[in-house]
Parts: sequence; structure tokens; C-alpha cells
Amino acid sequence: MEDCIGHDNGVEILVEINMICKSGPMKIEGKVAIVTGGGQGIGERFCIALLEKGANVVIADIKTRQGESLSKQFNQKYGLNHLINYTKSTFGNVDILCNNAGVPEMEQWEKVLNINLNSVIRGTKLAMEAMSTKNGGRGGIIINTASMGGILPMPSGPVYCASKFGVVGFSRSLDTCYESDGIRVNAICPSFAPTSLFEASIDSLVNANQHEEARKMKAIIISIDQVARGMIQLVEDDTKNGAVMRITAAKGIDYQPYRSSKL
Repeated sequence: MEDCIGHDNGVEILVEINMICKSGPMKIEGKVAIVTGGGQGIGERFCIALLEKGANVVIADIKTRQGESLSKQFNQKYGLNHLINYTKSTFGNVDILCNNAGVPEMEQWEKVLNINLNSVIRGTKLAMEAMSTKNGGRGGIIINTASMGGILPMPSGPVYCASKFGVVGFSRSLDTCYESDGIRVNAICPSFAPTSLFEASIDSLVNANQHEEARKMKAIIISIDQVARGMIQLVEDDTKNGAVMRITAAKGIDYQPYRSSKL
């Protein structure tokens, strides 16, 4: 079912609501999930994985008819707050949020920061208000999609890298929210997966005659299914809070070690 939850000068935010009731782990079955950027790539595969385990999934994407400037205006007027409220009014609760929407490195560096970092912070804060046990919620889990570029420097994408480092630091800093609000927050850092964002990055490198860098990226590609499995693991494993999951071609799924959790 597809429903338009708002419009402004030809800009629509469309939310697809899918409900499949199947037997599965009690931790996911019957839970309510929101996945931003869930219409393709990693987000789409995660939505399918959630549905297969019996979750109710709200897949959020924005479709614009009159350009990105109107999309920005719409986000400021309605945006994530409206999405959270819509989900609560439809399903009664929000249990899982995956902040997955993102863009690659580009000349419009402020746009990279706004989508990759600011929207993650905004979505997390709004979801926490809805999930918090102090506000009548059931607690929940938030997964913020970062990148191996949030752990290691990327000379070909410094602003993208900065945005993902920010996502990792932000997510780790919220590990105390489980005690106060019943909410776990984790980050996931996949290597390069065959998504439209990855293809855009490759095209950008090729156009800049950085063929060797493009070749290196293609050599360490991972599968979208592998990333979705990692996301499911973060949802189901109650011990993971403030964790940073890595997914690479060399080591598969593991976790980034840190000497200290706080300053």
C-alpha cells in the first residue's frame, strides 16, 4: 500500500507500508520499523529481511517533481517528524529505525553533510522521543548506516568521510540511552556494496581520471545481502549497544574495537 503523507508545490513524500505475518523470532515479529532510503539498494534488502521475520515496515522515500530545492523546503516543513507521527498513528508504536539514506561525495559538500549526518541526527532524536520508555514507548533499536569511510580516511571523499565519522561518533555517544530510555543505538559500517550510490562514486572517479582508485574500490566490494544480515544481527542481539559493526570483503562481519567508550 502506498500513501502520500504530505505534499507541497508538487513535492510528495510517499510511504509504502507492508505487513506480512509470518513465524519468526519474537524480537522482530510484530515490531514496527522505519527505514529511510528503503526504496533501493541496502535499505530495500533490509526491508525485505525485516518483512521475512514478520515486522511491519514503513519504507520512506521522497519523490520530487520540481527539483531538489523544493525537496529541501518540504523536508523542513514536514520531514521526519511527520513520518514518525504517521507511523505511530498507523501502527501505534515505533520499535526500529534505520537511518539509511545517503549520498556520495560531491561538490555540494553541505548537501553531503545535511543528508549523511544532519538527517541521521534529526531522525535519531525524533525516533528516541517516540520510542522512549519515559514517554510511554516500548524502547527500541536505532541503526545508523555509516561506512568503512567512517572508520578509515578516504582521500577521494573527504567530506563523505567526515559525515560518516560523525555518524559513528554520534551513535557511540548514545550508548547510555538504553539505561534511561530503553533504546539501543548502533552504527553499521559496510565496505563498498553494489548500490546506486556506489556506482555514482565510481562514475565520479572515472570522470576525474582516478581509474586506479575506482579499481581498488571494485576489488573490495561486498554483497547487499551481507549488509542486510548484519543489520538483522544488530536488531536481534540485545548485547549490542553503542557498537560499530564492520562488514568487509576480507573479514566479513565483525566489530570495530575501541580502547575506551567515553572521554
